[in-house]
Parts: sequence; structure tokens; C-alpha cells
Amino acid sequence: NASRSFVAYRRGDVAAGCAGTSLSACSRMTGAPVVGSSGARTNVHTILRERQMALGRHRRCEVFAGHCGGHCRLLANVSWAQRYELTAILKGHQGCVNTIRWSSDAQVLCSGSDDRRVRLWRFSGGRPPESQEEPHVVAMPHRHNIFDAKLSPCQRRIISCGADGCVCLAELGDKRNEPPKILFRPLRGSFLACKIADSRHFSPEAHLISFGDGRVRLFDLRQRAPQEIVVDCAPLGLTGIGVCPTDGVTLALGGNDPFLRFYDLRALSPRAEAPSQGGGPQTRTPIVAALTASEPLEFSISLSDIGISGIDWSSDGRRLLANFRGGDVAMFDLRDGLVAPSQLSVDSDGQGPTPVRMPEALQQFGLPSDNVYMGLPRWFKGRVNDQTCLKEVRFACGEAAVATGGDCGHLYIWETSTGNLLRKLPADRCVVNCVAPHPDLPLLCTSGIDCEVKVFDLGNSRCAFEAPRRPAPSRGVSSEVFGLHMGERPENVTPREAGRRLADAMQSKQAGNDLVRVEAWREALDSYWEALTRLRFLPPSAEAQAEREALEATCLLNSAWCHLKLQEYSLAEELCTRVLTLQEANVKALFRRAYALAEMNQVDRAELDLEAALALEPGNRELQRLRAKLEWQRRLQQRRERDLYRRIFAQRLAVGDEGEDGDGSHSTARSDAE
Repeated sequence: NASRSFVAYRRGDVAAGCAGTSLSACSRMTGAPVVGSSGARTNVHTILRERQMALGRHRRCEVFAGHCGGHCRLLANVSWAQRYELTAILKGHQGCVNTIRWSSDAQVLCSGSDDRRVRLWRFSGGRPPESQEEPHVVAMPHRHNIFDAKLSPCQRRIISCGADGCVCLAELGDKRNEPPKILFRPLRGSFLACKIADSRHFSPEAHLISFGDGRVRLFDLRQRAPQEIVVDCAPLGLTGIGVCPTDGVTLALGGNDPFLRFYDLRALSPRAEAPSQGGGPQTRTPIVAALTASEPLEFSISLSDIGISGIDWSSDGRRLLANFRGGDVAMFDLRDGLVAPSQLSVDSDGQGPTPVRMPEALQQFGLPSDNVYMGLPRWFKGRVNDQTCLKEVRFACGEAAVATGGDCGHLYIWETSTGNLLRKLPADRCVVNCVAPHPDLPLLCTSGIDCEVKVFDLGNSRCAFEAPRRPAPSRGVSSEVFGLHMGERPENVTPREAGRRLADAMQSKQAGNDLVRVEAWREALDSYWEALTRLRFLPPSAEAQAEREALEATCLLNSAWCHLKLQEYSLAEELCTRVLTLQEANVKALFRRAYALAEMNQVDRAELDLEAALALEPGNRELQRLRAKLEWQRRLQQRRERDLYRRIFAQRLAVGDEGEDGDGSHSTARSDAE
């Protein structure tokens, strides 16, 4: 009830049942009553009205749901993920968007790109900015791609790091109009500056940054010389970094091996940058613990390197997500589920944990043997993660779900408690790298290889997980049939853009129908082709997808009819095959493909399609006429085959008789001569 009323109010349909609807259902769902700011019980209409008025974050979060344990209990439900749909696309970058982060008050989204610019998008009341609203743009002095960028808690500074290994700082609202400056530049060689983590243990203006040279550097913006090395894991390259949100002192690191490394920020051994990058540190910060799992460890030892590209802590600090590069997402329970390597064994019947070659691993990765643990994580599987090195993973929906991107360009959302895949949403034409769930609202942003940021919000309907479609038959539609580049992935569009494209496609289809009535087959094909080109987009919702598929099937069927009239039967067959991949029980597609196959004398295949169509519509007269035609064609074919075989046998018999006569006369003549 809460999610349905929430969506209705977001769409402006207050009469859809919002008013007067109590939150008893939400209370039963989340296990806690929902109270307003005054402590009195309230209803959905009041909650959504105050959200619509764009109140402050803390006030809105207090009204939206009661806090328990530091996170929103109403938000902590997977039902929000089942209603996600693409609602906005933030355009403006000129390259891959490698980072997206929410500000501390969750009102501004900070994005960084290959164009070396940081853009600040303001979300007013949880709503994305309109297309005409220009974001604040800051050109950072990087020489290469920006990998991470963060807005400081005071929202007056932007700190960024990138592929050139530099760390840059920009002052916002500076009356002196000073340009952004470089805080750190590699002294020798080149390595990546990957990810930024806050460190409230030092100050709100202190940031920990992981580098590809195996070091973590602390940048305290209060100091005149803000940079110093606090962790040294060289020669291991570091990528993922995160600080436990509860104690603020447990640092987790992921790098180019299958181990999560934990450090205590209270026991750091900081040092200044050495004059030469080749010089080793005097002392190293001691590692508290290292954690891994048997599956990625075995893979890294036996096959190739595997690393951890992204990590994310839960709000209570008890669970930790790790995105294994080249593998899957794992969630470690840090309270239990950890096993010392010496405790791993296999039962006599072959059951139990799989043994790992821990001594070999410790020697290979240079880890101490007394504080390395083997985790028994929950795995989240079903996507490919090979192409990029900085793919992130995040808790979503109040930590009831886990979200990350895949190499196929989709956003994957699993249920945290079971590991079941909930949604697979198209979010990029190539690869999805970054995921940024809103901390207070059922809102989620993604970015990747595209130069856009996608915003997913609640839609009007609940979408169950859909299994992937069956692969198209081998005789699929080629790109020449459509006149399109079918290998290119379609682009994401917003609901408004999808509606406009559907209307344009409908208009082109109607123009093609008018041309069919006057038997202008070639011109009609051009109109249908134009409609199909307008339908080359990823639908933002289930309703848009159903409407697009229905319109695409109609255009394909009409095009097949035109090809039949032009006696281009092979093209007609291919178009009907494409329709049947969209709608398996389409009688028209089965009929027209059977007709095309019959004209190409492929009677056996035509009969199969005809029987399938008659099973759906037994009383269809056109199907019955086609069956009579196929029966006559089958009899004609059998008669021709009999005549052919009769002639072949007759010729062979004639040849055999002539051969026998020739042999007898020859022998007689020879005997007479003798």
C-alpha cells in the first residue's frame, strides 16, 4: 500500500487512494511503526505531501520512516527494487562517467568523467534536475580520466583523483576565483589514483585515497602539506577502499589479489613521500587481518590474477561487500562465518569445505600466516565482470538489496538475505561501472561507458524478474532486412522520450498502411523501416516495453506482407521469424512464414508452422485454405517424385538389357570365329 500510494503521489494522482491510507501495512512489512516528526502516528498522504514539498533531508527522512539502527526501516524492503524504472538521463559529459557520489546531505550528485570535468547535479526534494537546468561544472587540472570525485561535507570543496595518479582540489564559491590546484603528482613513473574514502577519525576534511602503486595516502585539507603515506602494500596495486561507518577506524582495502586487508587507523605509521618512488618505507602500518574465500583464491592461484575492484560496508559494520574482478560479488559476515585456514578440511565422504592451498597462497601474496581468515560468504551470481577494473558494488533499498553493474550493460539487483536475482535493468550500451543508491529514498543512479548518468526511480507497476528470452533461431533477421546496425546496442531513454518515439513510430506505421492500401509496396517498406528505426531504444518500463514490442511486431508483419507481394519470400520468412522471437503465439507470423516456405517448396517446414497456427486458431479459414494448398502441393510433389523414380528405374533397366544383349552377341561371334 505504501509503495503504491507513493508512486501515485509522485505522478500527481492524489485521488488514487493516497489520502487516508494508514501505514499499518508498512508497519507489518518492516516490523516497526511509522511515526511523524511530532511522534504521533500519521498516514501516507501526510508523508508524501511533506516529501512533495521538498523539506530538508533530515526532516524528510524522519517523516518518511522512523529510524532504527541508523537506517530507514521503511526503505529497507526489496519491493522498491521491483518498481524501479528509468525516469531521467543526466547528459552533459563528453566521455565515460567513472564516478557518481551523493553529497553528505543527499541533495547533490557529484559525477566525474573522462572529459576531466566534475558536474554537480542538484536533486530538489529527491527529484532529478530538469533538462533545462544546467549543473555546476568544474574543470579539474587532470591530464587523464577522472576515476573518483567527492564533494566535501561543507560542500565548498571538490577533491578528485584520476588515471594520471594526480589528486586535485577545487574551491567552490571562492571569491578570489582561484583555479583548481593539484595536491599530489607522482614523482616518478605513472600509476592510478583509484578511489576516495572519508576518514572522520581524523577530521571531516580528511580523505584516504588508494593508489595503483600499493599505497594509501591521507589528504588532510586542514594542513598546509596535506599528503602523507599511511598504508604501504607495494608492489600490490590497490583499488577498493572503505572505512567502517560504526567505529570509523577499521579500514578495508581491496587490490590486485583475492584478499581483503584490514587496518586500524589508530595504529598507522604515517610517513612523508620519499624523494624517490623506488625507496621503501622505514616502517609499515601493521595489517590487522586478511580475508578471502576459497573460490577466488583457487582461481587466482591456478589460472590468472583476480582482484577486488569495489567494497561497501553495511551501516552496522557487520557485513562487507566485495566485488571480485573476473568473478562474482561476495558478502562477508564479519561477526561469524570466518574460518582459520587450519580448520579447513574435507570429510571422509568428500563433503565439507573445499581445501585450499593456503601456504602457497601466503607465500605468493606475502601475507602473514597468523591473521589470515577464510570467509564463507554469500555469493551473488549471474553477471559477467571482466572488462573494467573499477566496477563498484553497493547496498541498496536500505540494505535489503545488493546492486552492481555488468559487462552486458545491465544493472543487477539481488536480495541480500537470499542472494536471489531480483532485477536486471538495461542501464548502459556497453558496461555499467558505478552504482549510487540514494541514502534516504528509493532512488538509484548508475553510470558507465556512456557519457550519461541514468536515474532509476519508482514506476507505476511492480515488475517480477523476467528470465532471458530464448535465443533467436539460426535463421534470424539480418541487418540488411532492417537496414539497421543490429550489432549496436540501443540507447536508454526516459519515459517522456519513449512516449515521443512510440508516437513517431505509430505515425510512420500508419503512413505505411496507407501506402499498402494503394499497393505501393516499396514505399510502404520505407515507412515501416522508418518506424523500426524509431523503435530502437531500451524501454524504461514494462508498459513501454509491451507497447514497443507490439508495435515492432506489427511493423515486421506488415513488412513481411509487402515482401510476399513482391515475391521476396526469403526476406518475408526472416521477418516472420523475428516476430516469433517476440511473440511465440503470433498466428499471423506463423501463417505468413508458412506461406513463404510453401512458395519456396519447403513443404515440411511450412506444415510445421501451419500445424502450430491451427492449434491456436482451429477455425481460421485462411489457415484451412493454406492447408488444402499444402496437401495439393504435397500430392503434386509425391507424383513428381514417383515419375522421377519411374524414369530412373526405366533407364537403368534399359541400360541393363542392352548390356546383356551386347555380351551375348560378342561371345557368339567369338565362338564362330574360332
